[in-house]
Amino acid sequence: MDVSKEQKQLKVFSIISLVFGILALIGGALMLFGSGIAIGNVESITTEAGVTQDEVVEFSAVFIVTGLITLLRGVCDIVDWAFLKKVANDATKYKPAWIVSLITTVMSCISVVTSITGGNDIKSICSAVLSAALNGYIFYLVNKVKQSVVA
Repeated sequence: MDVSKEQKQLKVFSIISLVFGILALIGGALMLFGSGIAIGNVESITTEAGVTQDEVVEFSAVFIVTGLITLLRGVCDIVDWAFLKKVANDATKYKPAWIVSLITTVMSCISVVTSITGGNDIKSICSAVLSAALNGYIFYLVNKVKQSVVA
């Protein structure tokens, strides 16, 4: 079975997505674990660090929310990996990858807008722009595969 250069590139991006998905799952789990430890040791943290219990709980809540978002991101990356891998191996299975890549491209563009309007630093804005460009390129590759199947 002959695969196109777009499918070969999608295979590389699928592996990258898998790696980032695994790292996000590990990072999210560590954040949840760490916030649980902090909440469980509120009294010793307040005496040793000189902070109030409310500050420790607020800090832990931020880590819980961030951990959950990171876990969700990891799951999305794993789903993205599965669909990109399918289309990289079989061009006729482009539809799920096309939908997921469209959604991630739109979400990345929204992230660029919110980074710019939210007054973020240049590093955050550049990261959002790079993410949008990368997701746009993946969408372009999936579209090329789709066109080769439809034609």
